[in-house]
Amino acid sequence: MPISGLCDELGHQPTVFYRWQKEFFENGAAAFQQRGRPDHQREQERIAHLGKKIQTKDEVLAELMASMWP
Repeated sequence: MPISGLCDELGHQPTVFYRWQKEFFENGAAAFQQRGRPDHQREQERIAHLGKKIQTKDEVLAELMASMWP
C-alpha cells in the first residue's frame, strides 16, 4: 500500500509521515539505549536489600527451630 493511501486512511498528511520518519531515522537509536541506568541501579539495590532480609529471616527461623528441639 502506498504511503499516501495509508495516510489518507489514518487522516494524516503524507508530509507528517515523512517528518516522523525523518525524526525516527535521526533519533530512533536513542529509544533503544539504556537511559534508565539510575532506576536499574535502584532496582539492583532493592534486590540486594530483600536478599539480606530473606537471609536474616532464614537465620532467625533456624535459631528458633534449633531452640525448639535440643
